[in-house]
Amino acid sequence: MGGASAGRVIGHDMSFLTLTRGRTSTEKIIRRHLRLTKRTRRRGVSVLAVAMAIWLMLMPQFIVGMGTNLWVHLPEQSATADAMSVPGRIWFSLSWSLTHSPTFLRIHVLIALALVILSLFNFVWTCTKRRTVLILLSFLGFGELMAATINGLFFVLYQYDVNSFIMSIAFVSSVISFAIEIYLLKKAQIE
Repeated sequence: MGGASAGRVIGHDMSFLTLTRGRTSTEKIIRRHLRLTKRTRRRGVSVLAVAMAIWLMLMPQFIVGMGTNLWVHLPEQSATADAMSVPGRIWFSLSWSLTHSPTFLRIHVLIALALVILSLFNFVWTCTKRRTVLILLSFLGFGELMAATINGLFFVLYQYDVNSFIMSIAFVSSVISFAIEIYLLKKAQIE
């Protein structure tokens, strides 16, 4: 019962590994590996569901953003915001957008916050998959949504066209990143 015969048996039939009343340590290891593989497979479906939810939430975000662009008039730059640091300005813009802004802008900001939280969750969960391309795409999507959100909040404060342009480019890039991630997750699930 040397190591060579055990190596041959492992790949073909696990019933030969049971030599005594209980399970051998090799059989326990194989069964544990099979359980972990099943968990990983279930995780892949969940990551796919999160990525698809993000991608589908980007469509209403685009529509509400167009409504915000057409029908929301923002106030002039606040002197209070100029005296703050950059994180303070972001927080000031976020709190104003959620409490004092018109409905379209509030919905737009709430969807953006949900997208950022979901994309962070997607990135962390994708890291458990240990696939470099998926990790890179989910990190890229998270970064693009963060860039769009931060530039959107700066646009609320200053109404600079460059912030609006960066927000739209980051949005389109995130749509592409999550579409590729969904494609790769579906492809990995089939194979």
